Parts: sequence; C-alpha cells; structure tokens
Amino acid sequence: ISGMLTPGTHVPFAYPPGLQAEVLTRFPNYQFDPSETMHDKAALLASVAHCTDQQRAAALWLLREQAWDFFTVVFTGPDRMQHLFWADMDSRHPQHDPASPYATALLDHYRALDGAVAEIVAAFPAGTLLLVMSDHGFNGFARRFYVNRWLHAQGLLAVRPGREAASPMVGVLNRLRGVPGLARLKRRLLPDSWGPAQMRANLLSQAIDWPRTRAYFAPDGGLRLNVQGREPQGVVPAGAAYEALRQELHQALLALTDPLTGQRVLAEVHRPEALYHGPYTALAPDLIPEPVRQAADPAHNVMLDGALAGGPEIFAGAAPYSGNHAPDGILIAWGAGARPGVQHAGAHIMDLAPTLLAVLGVDIPAGMDGQVLLDWFRPGAVPAPRYDTTSPEEVAPLAQAFANDDESLVADRLRDLGYLE
Repeated sequence: ISGMLTPGTHVPFAYPPGLQAEVLTRFPNYQFDPSETMHDKAALLASVAHCTDQQRAAALWLLREQAWDFFTVVFTGPDRMQHLFWADMDSRHPQHDPASPYATALLDHYRALDGAVAEIVAAFPAGTLLLVMSDHGFNGFARRFYVNRWLHAQGLLAVRPGREAASPMVGVLNRLRGVPGLARLKRRLLPDSWGPAQMRANLLSQAIDWPRTRAYFAPDGGLRLNVQGREPQGVVPAGAAYEALRQELHQALLALTDPLTGQRVLAEVHRPEALYHGPYTALAPDLIPEPVRQAADPAHNVMLDGALAGGPEIFAGAAPYSGNHAPDGILIAWGAGARPGVQHAGAHIMDLAPTLLAVLGVDIPAGMDGQVLLDWFRPGAVPAPRYDTTSPEEVAPLAQAFANDDESLVADRLRDLGYLE
C-alpha cells in the first residue's frame, strides 16, 4: 500500500491489484498522509490521528492475513506534527506560548504512536526481528533565509520587470487549501497550472531573467550556477569562471549572518564532489548549504527558503512552522538476533538497505552504497553477506506515472512539506 504523495484512491495504490478493493472495503475513508492540512493545527491533529489509526489497523489486519518475509509500515504523523507544533512543546522557542491549548499535542502523539507500535509488535510471530528507523531528526527553528532574494540583492539573480510580486491567486489558493473538499473541487474545475505549488514554480521560473542571472537556489535545496552549455540559457562560462564564481559564493555564504541574531546562518557550504561519488555526481547542485542547527537554542536556527516573490525581506520569521529536519535520525534493532543493551555509533542511513538484504539472505548489489551492520547482531545471527557482482542492466526511463492533474496534486503536497517553493 503506497503512502505519502499518492494522489488519491482513484489511482492504483496497492499490490497485488486485488488488495486495493479490500483496503477500501475495510477502510472506505483511507487517507495516505495528513500533509494537506499542514497550515491548520486543529485540522492537522484530527488528520494525523485518523491516518495513524488507519495505518495501525491496516498493519494489524495484514500481519494476521498471511506470513511475511518482510513487513514495513511508515508513520508520517511525527514529521507533520513536529513541523507545526514544535514551539508549543519547546519552552526555549521564541514562538512558545505557555497557555497554548496544544502544549501537550506533540507528546500526546508520541504516546499514541508508542501504543500503535506496541500493538503491532504484539502481533509479530516468534522469532521476528524489528528495526525502527527515522530518516531524519528534528529541531526547532525561528527564522527563514530567502536565498533567491539574497542572490538578487547580490546582483547574481535578475528579476524580469513587473515580476517581483507574487500572483494574488497563489495566496487565495493557499488560504482556501484547508477548506474540506475544496482541494477535490479545485482538481475537477480548475486547470492544472492553478495549483499553488505549480503556480509558485512557474512564477519563479518566469520571474527570473535568465540571460542576466548567474546563480539561483533550486527546489532541491542547493545553489546552481547558470552555466553555459548546461542550463538552457546559461551565461557562466565553464572552467575558470565557473570555479571563481563558485568560490566567491562559497565564501559569501559562510560569512553570512542573521541581522536579528548576529549569528552565522550556515554551518557549512558543501561542494558535491566532497559528498557524492559515482556517475551522477554532475547532476548535484554546485553548492549545498547546511544551516546552523542548535538544539539548545532554536531562536538562532534558520530554514532555507527559495521563494523570490512576496516581499523584499531576505530574513523573516518562521511562522506558522516552528520545527524542521535535523540530520541525525534513529535506528533501533530489537528481537531475533539483535544484540541487546548495546549503543552503536557511526551507522548511516545508507547502511539500512544492505543490512536488511543480508538479514533476509538476499544478494546485495555490488554497487549498493552502505555497509552491513554485522556488529548490531549476535555472532551467526545474520548470514554472511553475499554480493551480486553481475553488471546491472540499463534501467529504462520511467513512463509518466500520473496524469497531469495528479502531478499537480503531488506538487501541491510537496509544497506543503517544504520540498518545493
């Protein structure tokens, strides 16, 4: 059963195909993710509770239906809740209100999720290994840094005349998004290009005067130079001029401070060749900025925002959000074969896939990143890893996965989650 970013129950979302009808019979109001209500605390609370309960019930039903070699369930509620409710929980946050009616909302959700996990674990057959993981952590933040506006102020990004302000329709659609049933009505009656996320992406592209732009902040979270022969309207020559501009940007970004706090905005500005390897490194951004994250003082933490229109401010407050992703997630191994009472350091998210394949006795592709976490298990509990050294077949390009209106809906949800501007 698919999860977040599924356009809706009107598209195939389960395999084998017959499972979809069973899911909808048992759960006629099945909801994949609560992200559509990310701007309304009361609506988000209800949506997260509904999604969590459905996922719990669906997991218990499927666990009891048949024997499984591998079973996974993803709860997205903590992520959605932490974005919006962090300041309600954290007294150190500048947005914290001691009288907030949502002061315990996040902790209450943690407890509800603990209960759901306990029920699922109780349904496991004997000899089951459980791995609990999160792909990232969380911390509070109170400020936004509008990177494209900063690039514009530096003379590196040019704006076409008359395109400095956002279309008022974007604001209207954003305000109406939380109205029950209106999203479905919009998809039926309005063109695809009227989705808030798609409109923002189109407006950003149309607002930039590309022949006079040397650098821009992309939705993937990185800075890209507008390079001749690489970008459609590139102006920066490859070679020495490219490297000189990249170095200039690197130094300027590292020296940047928030005028409100006087603190540095970025902990580091990474070059892709220092982070990645392999044939697709050239597709990465030219610079990857990493914000400062101080768990003990969220007032100094900044989120990078790619919006260009909407105002001249380069720095602004974070509301309505108060929490954002942090790099360190968790990994817990419990049950059959796991070494109890041991804390491990140094594991990476890329280690999870090869470790799971080794536990299942499945050959690991030789080119797969990550290592098998053998020291997490008792000696002999995990078969010796086997590697498939055959050359991988060329992967054919994916066909279009969704109809245009469904792609617009996915883009809207990505915008809600902060992945698109």
